[in-house]
Amino acid sequence: MATADRLPPGCSLIPMTDTHIAPINWLAGEALEQSRPVADWERELADPALHGWVVVTEAGRVVAFLQGAVVVDEAEVRHLAVAGEWRRQGLGYALMGTFLSAARTAGAVRMVLEVRAHGRAAQQLYRRLGFAQVGVRRRYYQGPPDDALVLSLALTD
Repeated sequence: MATADRLPPGCSLIPMTDTHIAPINWLAGEALEQSRPVADWERELADPALHGWVVVTEAGRVVAFLQGAVVVDEAEVRHLAVAGEWRRQGLGYALMGTFLSAARTAGAVRMVLEVRAHGRAAQQLYRRLGFAQVGVRRRYYQGPPDDALVLSLALTD
């Protein structure tokens, strides 16, 4: 499993804080086409079930982030985004590895997520991690419209 020590030189994986709200909102808009009101991010960061990390460069630029939650025994990836020029360098894999470990520690037995049906690179990442498709949500995403594939991974042996 990828860890923070396998990131590109000059990058660090650190816990998400309220100081990261503006850059993650910008990145969500760029990479996911889903920027949101700042108050939404603030509310989610205050949620004790939330887990979040960012990847920052030596210059302090946020180039990737993951936000997820563990509720009872289920973990959910809510947002994972990597800046365009930083894709395919292991950042998503490292973020997912960190969340998978945290979810297991928190007692989750399953992780679920949605991914765009046309998001081939993201689907490759999740399949590489062992996720399998368990459903489809038709016309789930807006701008551009797309179906969501529902993926799941058992976290126990």
